[in-house]
Amino acid sequence: MAGAIHPALRGRSFRVGHMGEIGLPALLQTLSAIEIALRRLGHPVTPGAGVAAAQAEWTREA
Repeated sequence: MAGAIHPALRGRSFRVGHMGEIGLPALLQTLSAIEIALRRLGHPVTPGAGVAAAQAEWTREA
């Protein structure tokens, strides 16, 4: 985890880095952890929304 690169986004976003290739299971696990953390911090997050959106996009036909 790191802060935003662009100055206009600092304090409003973050980025997640990884080493090497990332697959769907690791991506979904990371998104789930972010959802949980955001909820614990009091942000209005619908549980599973990010994970569901990632699954839909991953399996969408180009």
